[in-house]
This record gives sequence, C-alpha cells and structure tokens, in this order.
Amino acid sequence: MHVGDLAKITDDAFAAWVQDRSAGLDAIMLAPTRELVAELNRRARDHRRDGAPAGQEVRLGDGNRASAGDMIITRSNDRRLRLSATDWVKNGHRWTITHVDRSGGLTVRHSAAT
Repeated sequence: MHVGDLAKITDDAFAAWVQDRSAGLDAIMLAPTRELVAELNRRARDHRRDGAPAGQEVRLGDGNRASAGDMIITRSNDRRLRLSATDWVKNGHRWTITHVDRSGGLTVRHSAAT
C-alpha cells in the first residue's frame, strides 16, 4: 500500500504493471474510480499496441475501444453463457479478444485462472 499524489501513484501503478508484464507475470491494476480504471485501461492498450494499427474495433462501456489481442473482464455473472457443462461466465473472468466483426460482435478466448 502506498499513499501519495493520485497522478504519481497512477503513474507508479502503471510502471509496475508494465514491469511485471514484461517479466512474464500475470498482473492487474486496481483503481478507486471507474474514470481512473478507464484511463489505466487506455494506457495499457496503447502500451500493448505500441503504435500498431488496431484493426476492427468495438467501443466498450467505459468509452475505451478494444480489438483483437485486448483483454476484457466480465462484469457480471450469466449462467446462460456456458463455459462447460458445470461452469458459466462469472464476474471477474478474463477474456482475450480474438476477433471483432463489423457489427461489433466479439469472439473471445477464456483466460483460465492461474
């Protein structure tokens, strides 16, 4: 836990996330507001893309955009969406987008918990 100026702490959290991901670690960033989460998500996507074209994109609920290769996180449970005979989509599941169609539909791959 670190206390300090919000802008500095945000930059520090992002830098630590980049360092962990570069080392092959599975890392997430947490923030106290939806606005700050959206900002960190935008920065993470920009970092991942490193200036490469995004291809077909979809607009997300927080105003950010996503395309193939981006990770998204489910925000609610839905037992109608089955992963297997005994498992379903749950809040907090992580997914990697593999395809975005022209109508905004997503094809995703479930990222199993480690």
